[in-house]
Amino acid sequence: MSVMSPSVRDQVLASLEQLLGDPAQVEQWFRKLDYHMGNDDRIEVFVPNAFFKDLYEHKYLGYLEEAFRRILGKPVRVQVQVAPNRIGFVAPASAATTAPRSPTAPAASAVVPSTEEYRPASPALSSVPTATGPASSRLDLEPAAATVHPELNPQYTFENFVVAPENRLAHASAMAVAENPGRAYNPLFIHASVGLGKTHLLQAFCHTLLHRSPRMVLRYLSCEEFINEYIASLQRKEIDSFRRTYRSADVLVIDDIHFLANKQQSQEEIFHTFNTLHNAQKQIILSSDQAPQDIPTLEDRLVSRFRWGLVATLAPPGIETRTAILRQKAEDMKSELPPGGISDEVVNFIATHVHRNIRELVGAITNVVMHARYTRQPITLASARESLQHLVDLQAPPVDVHRIQEGVATYFGIKTSDLILKKRGKSNISQARHVAVYLARHMTNMSQAEVGRYFGSRDHTTILNSEQTIAQKISSDPDFRTSIEKLKSRILSQS
Repeated sequence: MSVMSPSVRDQVLASLEQLLGDPAQVEQWFRKLDYHMGNDDRIEVFVPNAFFKDLYEHKYLGYLEEAFRRILGKPVRVQVQVAPNRIGFVAPASAATTAPRSPTAPAASAVVPSTEEYRPASPALSSVPTATGPASSRLDLEPAAATVHPELNPQYTFENFVVAPENRLAHASAMAVAENPGRAYNPLFIHASVGLGKTHLLQAFCHTLLHRSPRMVLRYLSCEEFINEYIASLQRKEIDSFRRTYRSADVLVIDDIHFLANKQQSQEEIFHTFNTLHNAQKQIILSSDQAPQDIPTLEDRLVSRFRWGLVATLAPPGIETRTAILRQKAEDMKSELPPGGISDEVVNFIATHVHRNIRELVGAITNVVMHARYTRQPITLASARESLQHLVDLQAPPVDVHRIQEGVATYFGIKTSDLILKKRGKSNISQARHVAVYLARHMTNMSQAEVGRYFGSRDHTTILNSEQTIAQKISSDPDFRTSIEKLKSRILSQS
């Protein structure tokens, strides 16, 4: 075994940042590890104790092997070894209570330089792989190879997706496209803020299609990978080969299409690829953090084409959805739970205090389970508070819905009763009511039905519509988002 060279090590860390989508996590948990390379496709990674060995083997081994594969251009076996005297890694003071949140999916989120300068980081990105070369995030489907695709998270299936009012349209449309690709909705464009399940739905579609139509040629990759491969093909004068690869696909799935912002040359290539596939009735599925019309500098002709089919939004999960997700995750982790399992009291506590996105929600319950597992204690409300103290503000006072209504009414210059009466009012009253409902859902623990009772006994579908209306406006309008945050702060300061 030999010590890994600094250049290879740095490239591996950069690749991990792409896969995990969290540079801070890589800095804390991978930067100081000691990596050694062997002559038999084996990499040894040294950690300080058995706690970390078990953690890395259960949560990060696949990411490490994929990062090394990308850099070295060949599959490797990563072995985690305990050797506290050989490494510079210093565990956090309370490692048992601050274990890193479990990554839920590889997320290609590294920013491509705005000049579209190509910077090769690994063989997988610096060349267009062939059938015998390194694998990439594309799927070249041959019948015999349709069962194993490491770029797809095996947990990201329709069966594991918690269907709720906030995501029902996106879920149903993805399933419909999997049933009838190229005809149901084409293109299907799914957008939402970070961590709300876009990648899960895209990969669930891929899993279903692979199972039902193994001979179909499916290309699945991130927009960043598409851009990098496109630029590499230009540099090698192999653009015709690149175009054949993507324009001959039966299905093209591109994650994070908002990376096209400020990439004019890549937008041109996407435009022609889109036209070729759509004219041939081939299915196109795209995901983004923003709606098509809100992606900066995206050409009008692309905005128009992205909206030709169905645009579906994933809204932030309400308290009921968060609770359902946590219960499913607890069921998935049943073998890792200590005696006594996890109580409804603890599930409700997590669902109440972790509400920004699903990724943080899954990370929170993983922290709680890991803390109990390594302290060999049952999961209690007290242990949950201790393990999540770095993630949530447990001292935040509860917010009364009447206080929210009063704060919103004052902000919009209307009467509180205007928010409750069912008569048709002015547009500013309607907007104020949407805002008040949205804040009530996000600043209290009330269900949609409960919130509806405070707003003139409106039904849950009306409440959901208000919530989604404001969520979409927040995601597309930075000034509006700032106004909502200021209003929330004002309400909290008066509570």
